[in-house]
Amino acid sequence: MATRLDRLFALLESGSNAGTRRAAATQLGDVQKIYPHELKNLLHRLLGLLRSPSWDTRVAAGQGLSAVAQNVPQWCPSSANDETTPEVSTGDTETAEGKMRFADFDVDRMIAHGAQLLGSEGKEYDCDSSSTDPNDAAAKRRILNEQMGLGGFAEKAGLGDVAADMIHDEDLVTLPAPESDIANSRVCLRKLWSAGPSTSVRERNRMKRKLKTSYSRSHSVEEVPDLESNGSVKKLRSVDEAHCTSDDIEMDFTESTDPSEVTQTKEWPFTRLLEELCGDLFHSDWRIRHGAATGIREIVRTHGGGMGRIANCTVSLNARWLEDVALRLLCVLALDRFGDFVAYEVVAPVRETCAQALGAVVKWMPAELVSQVTVCLLKLIGQSNWQARHGGLLGLKYVLVVRQTLVSDLLPTIYPAVFGCLRDSVDDVCAVAASVLEAVMDQFLKFMAHEVPNVLALLWDGLLEFDDLTSWTNSFMSLLSTIVTKSEPDHFLATQRPLSELLPRLWPFLDHSSDRIRISVLQTVETLIGTASKTGGSEWVPAIAVDLMRRLYQRCILEERACVHPYLLSLWRACLNSAPTSLLLDLFSFSIATWTCLAMQAPSIAIDPGLFSITRQDTPTSQVNHHTEKQLFLAGSECSNDLLADRDLAVVRTRFLAAQFLALMAAKVFNDSESDGGLAAAATMSSLLQFHLKSKSAVQKFEAAIIVVELTRVVIQSVALQATLLDGVRSVLVDCLEETMPYDELALSITTMHASCVGLAQQLRVAGADLEAEYLRPVLTLRQCQALVSTLSQKALDSLAGKEPKVYNGLALLTHKRNEAATATQLASGEFIRLSSRVHLSFAAALVGLSHTPQKLAPLVRPLMDTLKETPNSILQDLAGDTLAQLMTRICRVASPTCEKIVKNLCSYLCCDVSQTPDVEHPLPTGVVLSDDDCAFDECSGIFSLLATAKEKEKTSSTKPASCSRKSSQVAITLPANSDASLASPHIAGENGIDIQRSGGECGLRAISTAFGVSVFDDLPQLVVDRILRPISVGLASAGSTDVERAKEVVVALQIVEKIIPHVHPDLYDRILGILDFLGNGVGHRFTAVRHMSGRVVASLALLCEERSIRFLASHVIPLLGSEDIPSRQGAIETVGCVIERLGIGVVPYIVLLTVPVMRRMTDQDEAVRLMASQCFGTLVRLMPLGMTAGAGKSPKSQWFLHKPEEVQFLEQLLDSSKMQQFVLPVKVDAELRSYQQDGLNWLNFLNRYNLHGILCDDMGLGKTLQSICILAADHFNRRVDFEQTKSSSSTPLPSLVICPATLIGHWAQEVTRFLPDRDLSALKYEGCPSERNKLKKSFKKYSLIISSYDIVKNDIDFLRDITWNYCVLDEGHVIRNNKTKVFRAIKQLVCNHRLILSGTPVQNNVQDLWALFDFLMPGLLGTEKKFASRFARAIEASKDPKATSQDIEEGALAMEALHKQVLPFILRRLKVDVLKDLPPKIIQDYYCDLTPIQLRLYEDFAKSKAQKDVLTSILGANGSEGVGSGSTGHVFQAFQYLRKVCNHPSLVLNKQHPQYMEITRDLERSGTSISDMHHAAKFVALQQLLLDCGIGQDVGEQNVVSSHRALIFCQLTVVLDLIENNLLRNHMPTVTFLKLDGSVPAKDRQKVVDRFNSDPSIDVLLLTTAIGGLGLNLTGADTVIFVEHDWNPSKDIQAMDRAHRIGQKKVVNVYRLITRGTIEEKIMGLQKFKLHMANSIITQQNSALQTMGTEQLVDLFSVESPSRGSGDSSSASGSSGSKSQTPKAPVKGLKAVLENLEDLWDSSQYDTEFDVGRFMDTLKK
Repeated sequence: MATRLDRLFALLESGSNAGTRRAAATQLGDVQKIYPHELKNLLHRLLGLLRSPSWDTRVAAGQGLSAVAQNVPQWCPSSANDETTPEVSTGDTETAEGKMRFADFDVDRMIAHGAQLLGSEGKEYDCDSSSTDPNDAAAKRRILNEQMGLGGFAEKAGLGDVAADMIHDEDLVTLPAPESDIANSRVCLRKLWSAGPSTSVRERNRMKRKLKTSYSRSHSVEEVPDLESNGSVKKLRSVDEAHCTSDDIEMDFTESTDPSEVTQTKEWPFTRLLEELCGDLFHSDWRIRHGAATGIREIVRTHGGGMGRIANCTVSLNARWLEDVALRLLCVLALDRFGDFVAYEVVAPVRETCAQALGAVVKWMPAELVSQVTVCLLKLIGQSNWQARHGGLLGLKYVLVVRQTLVSDLLPTIYPAVFGCLRDSVDDVCAVAASVLEAVMDQFLKFMAHEVPNVLALLWDGLLEFDDLTSWTNSFMSLLSTIVTKSEPDHFLATQRPLSELLPRLWPFLDHSSDRIRISVLQTVETLIGTASKTGGSEWVPAIAVDLMRRLYQRCILEERACVHPYLLSLWRACLNSAPTSLLLDLFSFSIATWTCLAMQAPSIAIDPGLFSITRQDTPTSQVNHHTEKQLFLAGSECSNDLLADRDLAVVRTRFLAAQFLALMAAKVFNDSESDGGLAAAATMSSLLQFHLKSKSAVQKFEAAIIVVELTRVVIQSVALQATLLDGVRSVLVDCLEETMPYDELALSITTMHASCVGLAQQLRVAGADLEAEYLRPVLTLRQCQALVSTLSQKALDSLAGKEPKVYNGLALLTHKRNEAATATQLASGEFIRLSSRVHLSFAAALVGLSHTPQKLAPLVRPLMDTLKETPNSILQDLAGDTLAQLMTRICRVASPTCEKIVKNLCSYLCCDVSQTPDVEHPLPTGVVLSDDDCAFDECSGIFSLLATAKEKEKTSSTKPASCSRKSSQVAITLPANSDASLASPHIAGENGIDIQRSGGECGLRAISTAFGVSVFDDLPQLVVDRILRPISVGLASAGSTDVERAKEVVVALQIVEKIIPHVHPDLYDRILGILDFLGNGVGHRFTAVRHMSGRVVASLALLCEERSIRFLASHVIPLLGSEDIPSRQGAIETVGCVIERLGIGVVPYIVLLTVPVMRRMTDQDEAVRLMASQCFGTLVRLMPLGMTAGAGKSPKSQWFLHKPEEVQFLEQLLDSSKMQQFVLPVKVDAELRSYQQDGLNWLNFLNRYNLHGILCDDMGLGKTLQSICILAADHFNRRVDFEQTKSSSSTPLPSLVICPATLIGHWAQEVTRFLPDRDLSALKYEGCPSERNKLKKSFKKYSLIISSYDIVKNDIDFLRDITWNYCVLDEGHVIRNNKTKVFRAIKQLVCNHRLILSGTPVQNNVQDLWALFDFLMPGLLGTEKKFASRFARAIEASKDPKATSQDIEEGALAMEALHKQVLPFILRRLKVDVLKDLPPKIIQDYYCDLTPIQLRLYEDFAKSKAQKDVLTSILGANGSEGVGSGSTGHVFQAFQYLRKVCNHPSLVLNKQHPQYMEITRDLERSGTSISDMHHAAKFVALQQLLLDCGIGQDVGEQNVVSSHRALIFCQLTVVLDLIENNLLRNHMPTVTFLKLDGSVPAKDRQKVVDRFNSDPSIDVLLLTTAIGGLGLNLTGADTVIFVEHDWNPSKDIQAMDRAHRIGQKKVVNVYRLITRGTIEEKIMGLQKFKLHMANSIITQQNSALQTMGTEQLVDLFSVESPSRGSGDSSSASGSSGSKSQTPKAPVKGLKAVLENLEDLWDSSQYDTEFDVGRFMDTLKK
């Protein structure tokens, strides 16, 4: 259960969206339902999430707690007396002690003396007194600046002194803790200590919390006795609860086992959690308070009826608990001061949530207690502090909505207070008071209808106090609308002043800066008008209808927010329906010309407010007219400086809305007043439209045509009206359809072009160019200007190039003139093309709307197609698409060739982007360059989706999101005063042009599919038959077709199908799904592009008909995953990936079907298949916790594939490691496996069954060899048996290969023979010289296991790679950590079914080692080497730099954690200290010794040389900084070796070539010694003393044949071993018997040396080099290990010392490391510590067992870089490290730079959902 819980809680904490977190919360409820004993664990972990600093996490934790609580049975223990008994029993009295009571509660006193609960206590800005001098103000100021974000970067930006003006030195003086707090703590401590065993558990816990709280105030930590039965002492931790996790929470959820406390187990199951949450209600951090209130709300909502009840106690105890919780919530409502100011109002998340919790509490309260709660809330409302009034009103709102049966009794009491708050001086109090009345409006209208006029009068009068910053506006509007909607019309109208007086009070709100308020006003006005119209109240119409409609039209012209447009249009329709025809006719006649001109306004020219003709005298004088203070622009003033594309979209949208307004009004006027002036009005409008259509202004032509389009969409009943209105317009449109002219908007650009071109012509003439007379005129045509700047000027430049130098002086000026003219000409030409295209589009749309079908269709079709191809404006593209579809429905039967051409062009537009529609012959998109690390890709091999993913990531990383466009560095272009927004936009080309063209093709096909509907198959065969069905049926008849042309047709057909599928009529679903019959061949097709498009179409069909498509996936696609044909596997896995991506969370029911087949492809021989499978698997595993019970197991539609027990079993084991099968060996092993070895064997079998690979990196000496031999023998046996039964080629017996250091070949062979008979596993030692190995090759078939060395495999790889191996085991696999070596490259060529690495130290030097190991195991798992370095290695290496910043360190830690999680399931790691309890300890001691005078002399002499600097640089480089240049590496290495030799023995460096040789030799001769004397080497003297202390080398008497200790002496260099042998052992310790094992001993004889040492206790010492004797050997005969030299790599030393400390050792192992003080050896040891920390961070104790290694962590493995979650998501951490620049950027100074780096606030829309009263009531009813 633990593993699945971890995953669910991870989803709760960091789910990517609210839906995922909500689903995870639901699954927690299922966990509680199935495993009720997990309740305490679930509550414990949920408490940690409720204390999270993340809003989303706290909300999700509340949902999880709710789901858990709903699956806990209601608590109904037996009572001591009948439920009606009022008395409280003795048990009740003890349990209820300390509970708050209403009788003792004084609101005024509580507010007067209670501490205010602010946003935080400010502890985050406290200086750490432990790390700074209490009197050092400067140090404290530096720390404070860092904590306030004014250090580091901000300091470099010049803001380091910002805080100096705010905080003075006296503010930084540390004051002692108040004596009262300390005294109280001591008293509580004494009370707790003296409480004795008789005190109940709950009381002791309460005293602990009280003590903890008091001590936290004084920032001290004390040891507090724990009064449990064992009398142990626990140390209190100082926990920052605001940032703690579930693992940090100390909460006692365990059941008592003390017999004296057995009654404590019979209590309400949520008692402990509720106590913790009640304590958190008063935390100084608002986030903790919010989480506590959320938790209380969810618990009480479901289980309030059993709260606090204990067996054998009366039910009245429940009321005491409810009373206590209610009073605590009331205290928070009164004292909380935190508010989040959102837009124009304040949201108090703590008070609002507490109010909801209070509502949940009063649900269970008796009526008398509810009345007391109401009294307390009314007292809060009467307080002088506005936050208290605010909290009281919130509480009152939820009390009323929950106990609606009591509203009739409570309303008369609470109404005066609420009504008074509607006039409160604080706007936010007014707002919440309005929400209180709105929440109980039904009851208010029923029981207090007589007060409705007063409330309405107050609301209407409140509107007179309008201000932009008034926060109650929205609430007042909503309340006003609710009253008007729900009250009886007669009653409402009879008690109100006329609408003509009231509605004008709403006018200013139409221009409010908040779109929510504007929408609310529009809805309110529409409701009022509708109500008045239904009741016949039309007296308001003459007075204000005209003004209202003018204001609406003004809002239509100025509105910049598209979300407001539907409400404007709806109110406009209501006004047209309510106003009398005569009034509308007069308004239409008076305003139509002006309103039409306003719709044609240039967007960059301010609008004269007087044009709207709005009456001002009715506007209250207290309200400010904002239009007099700021200029007005079309589509809003705020948009006037937006980017051109956004601005143009807003302007066109506004023009269309204005056209709709005018068309609707015209239709209403014409239809209702045909006989009273309607015809005249129609004639007037027709003339007006004709005038604008004939205008020379492109904008006027466009808007007039759009009005005609809208007129054709409304109903004009009279034929005469239609003729009057549209006949003249039609003729003008036909005449002007193909005309081109220099529009007025082009005046500026054309003038600039003329001036530039005339200047160029004059310059050409001066230079002697021969120009025709037409180019010398003052006015030139566009064509002439284009010719002048291109061909003519180029000829002149070419002719001038060879003239005298004096001409060249004019040549520079001529070139400048030409470039200037070319730019102006290009701009004018582009503007002309765009304006013409827009005008012709609108004319064509108008003519099609008028049902005009000319003989030649080209003039109509061409502008429509050009718009779809070139116009970036989506509104215009939609117009073109809809018009084209409308035209085709009329001409499809009479103009088939035209339809054919249209369809052909649309399809070409759709397929123009090769990044979306790959080319068959050249599928690699333009601009994409494959690197050496990328998968192979061509027309037949590769997966296109991998390229698409990489390209998308590249786009994402290189561009900012559209939402940030206003903050981008682009500068808005200043437009000419009379130009349209789109005129100055650059010509669309390149990628943008392709995107536009593709979008246009999709738009056109979508419109055609929708317009034709069910008849598209019959009426448009050019599309469906010719371009979809026929190419697919013919081209996909065979998967192996090589016809390129047919393949291209298939790709186009599939692209069309993908785009039209969402818009196909439902009656055509079966015919479209028939394509699946051919897609099986498409998925396995020879061409890459066909496979890709087939996968996308299958995914689109899955959205259309999920079950049928999934059946196709299961029957046709998934079997291809096991095909021997690589393209078939590539197509199948790509199709699966497309389906998973397209279905999203909808794939959950099919996880069982997809997971195992996809997982098996993660080890595919093809790299592309591996990478795609990794991505698919990562997505599936993320959703596994949601799908195991809620998805496949319960969905009826998924039952058909649940017969796959293997897949179900795998997922169960993956998500719940406790279900991992116990593996029983099918062969007999002559050894008894320890429990941890059996666990290891289970893990190896798990990997074997599912074709996974891993690293067994148990501590040295734990039996990795034995476990490996067991799995080898078992799998060999199973294959043999299976082959004998089935004769299947897949189970043919294959040999296995073990590759190990040469020293261990004999050891492996000996272990195999020792544990297994030859019939189960026969081993061959493949070693010796080449001739010997050639003889052995002939014997391979006789053996099931081949044992060889790395060097031999490297040399014989040509032979070995041709053999298919069952297992390939790399013993001491870290040998291949360098992927540049020949050994690594050779081993990568081996073909094997299963791969296993054995290594006690897989990470030796850096994390890059791990990549090499996994590149052998599962290539692609960790990405390419370059990606791995970017994602992990660089951040980790940077974090160890001594100059690393705090950000570097944090990124390094996050990258380390992410890498650990990613490799976690594939590494099994156990330590001896954890699993071998009978193994004696290993004691490591550092033995320091001082250099002798000669050594010191040589060392200091080197320190004065230049080489010393190189060595220090080398060490610095090793620790992660700049490192050493490649040119000096060799020299530095020599210097480093020199220093090490000096530390070992001076004779190693003092030779005749040494500069000091002569001088030192003379000094030695004077002293009568030689350089080889032992006393000149400090380590040799120390070594001798160590041996003597161990009893080695002492005189051995007759009674002591052997020494009490035996030693292993390790050195790095053979020459040092020789010196120890000759100078120490033979000369000074002749009694010591020893053996030597170094490179001079042949590899095949080394095991003999080991066996002799272990078997002969009289051998005192074994001399070894670390390289030869430090790997794999069993030397348990020794109990002392001495290191004379040390390796930079700590793993080698650890490996060496564990030769003695392993299974079989009976004595304590002492390890001595000889270190010369103050030398480079100390630096080596420091580096060893870092490397060990790094390795242990990646491979931790979570890898120790299947239950803790978290197989569900596969969720983080295979995803391509995503996020970075800040995890949120851990993935985000790696992403940030990966993108980290290696070159630091110069700091940007200034406050702006700091502000830009501030974190974003959370989305305020979250409040709308969380604090919605209706949603709260829905949850309360569950």
